[in-house]
Amino acid sequence: MLPTLFSVVLLGGALSMHEPMTQDQAIRVATQAASKQLNLPLEQFSVQQAHAVDWPDSSLGCPQPGMMYLQVITPGFKVMLKAGAEIYPVHVAGTRAVVCVQGAGDARGPKTQAAQEKVELVTRARARLAALLKVDVAKIQVHAIRTGSFGDAPGCVDGTSKDKAGGKFVELEYAGRRYEYGADADEVRECAK
Repeated sequence: MLPTLFSVVLLGGALSMHEPMTQDQAIRVATQAASKQLNLPLEQFSVQQAHAVDWPDSSLGCPQPGMMYLQVITPGFKVMLKAGAEIYPVHVAGTRAVVCVQGAGDARGPKTQAAQEKVELVTRARARLAALLKVDVAKIQVHAIRTGSFGDAPGCVDGTSKDKAGGKFVELEYAGRRYEYGADADEVRECAK
């Protein structure tokens, strides 16, 4: 067994901050980071799984005790790589990759829980818009998240949610057009403009 491992690897300028990352780019960044950190040849890694994720903060889902992170939802990917008998989760956003293994990232407190709830709502809103537009979810960008009541956004009210006082609003963008989604614990829906 390897000791607890936490690594952040920054890889040079392959992506602009404005271009969404593709799954293939995420796999490449993850494999390079794992190879460098674990001192294993690139060829030894095989991809077990890769999927888009909205990380709750700049720790990319793998916070290190004693460190502070920007509280911003960060679109990226979770890539599971196998080398020999071991599987390594690598969390990726842009050119940044975190090899997150053996207990790292298990810290859960009230702030982390609230951030995770926001991430889940944003993930649902992005998935719904991607399905509606028939595009890759990684191309849907998050612009803002705010809390409020559905009465504040009349286009988000329907017969079942009128009386609900609390919710979150997620502003998304695709191809220069903005979309607002209202979300509560039960559902996510587009707000009419």
